Amino acid sequence: MVAITSTSSLGRYAVLLSILVYGSSLTTAFADGSSASVGGGAHRMLQELQVSFSGRGAPPTPLPECHGDCDNDNHCEGDLLCYQRTGTQPVPGCSGDTAAAPKTDYCARRPTENTLWMRGNNGRPKAYFPLGLCEGDCDSDAECQPGLVCQQRKNEPVPGCIGEPEFRKDYCVVGSTPQPTATVTAAPTPGVTSPFTLQVSFSGSGVPPNPLPQCHGDCDDDTQCEGDLQCFQRFGTEVVPGCFGNVTASPTTDYCAHRPTVDTLWMKGDNGSPAANFPLGLCEGDCDSDAQCQPGLVCQYRSGNEPIPGCVGEPVPGEDYCRYPDPTAEPTPQPTPQPTTAAPTSEPTPTPKPTTAAPTPEPTSQFTLQ
Repeated sequence: MVAITSTSSLGRYAVLLSILVYGSSLTTAFADGSSASVGGGAHRMLQELQVSFSGRGAPPTPLPECHGDCDNDNHCEGDLLCYQRTGTQPVPGCSGDTAAAPKTDYCARRPTENTLWMRGNNGRPKAYFPLGLCEGDCDSDAECQPGLVCQQRKNEPVPGCIGEPEFRKDYCVVGSTPQPTATVTAAPTPGVTSPFTLQVSFSGSGVPPNPLPQCHGDCDDDTQCEGDLQCFQRFGTEVVPGCFGNVTASPTTDYCAHRPTVDTLWMKGDNGSPAANFPLGLCEGDCDSDAQCQPGLVCQYRSGNEPIPGCVGEPVPGEDYCRYPDPTAEPTPQPTPQPTTAAPTSEPTPTPKPTTAAPTPEPTSQFTLQ
């Protein structure tokens, strides 16, 4: 059951930021501060962006989540990181008006090491360079840690990384570059093996002897994956979120992967199989009808690469996903007809009682006896 505590006049899908899991409850936070919850249990809304420190130097106390302005991670509480901004970019895990304080850097939580993250620009702050996996903004391979290369982009996806990359920002990714010499070109450096490289460590029917780690296959359902990893179902050569490697080497192999939020697009099955995954949840596919989606969701039919409103990530072309229905415009209330007030009924005109005319006196005649 979905309970909406308040909604924006723009519709909840236009301002959807993210959905996070807290216990058995799913909480959706919107830019206007409203929320929706699915299921029971404790939940909380995302933190609002706040500028609780400004100026040079270090804040008097470490800044909590979604607070700014920070200059580096030391300015943030605990394991929070300082998310560097060069404009009005959204801050992962936070809600609020990102345009209110442009270029302000906020303390935020990075859920995985391959979540896209802005650490700096033009080599600053120096403490963050060279950049790590899925970090930006780099200008050359030299600004990335050993074994990583700088992916120069316009609006292309960033392979092996989770989240929405910023337009025209460049990120460090796993790769290899040829090492030239003065006379010959050396063979390319072998690709760096990453813990996020696709591997088939189990095949066949049945259950693997041990739960599969991230980016390992072949799984049949979530119970065959370690911890909170989920089994990403594939029916061809689909890219596995957060994983590197040759997706064509083992077509249709299903891999355990990390789903950062429940509004991240995710393939859970097809044609009602595996039955344990149906009905499908928010932003999950492949559905064939609304009946294959959980209550309150509808199946969005797609024939190409149409976007999925309210969902994060790259949808598989031609696959159908469950999502919230389009917001219905509030019907224009018909004016309640004013009750026709009948003209006040005039007091009934009393029927005049026939008056008994006084007897007409006999005309006096001049010949009447006096």
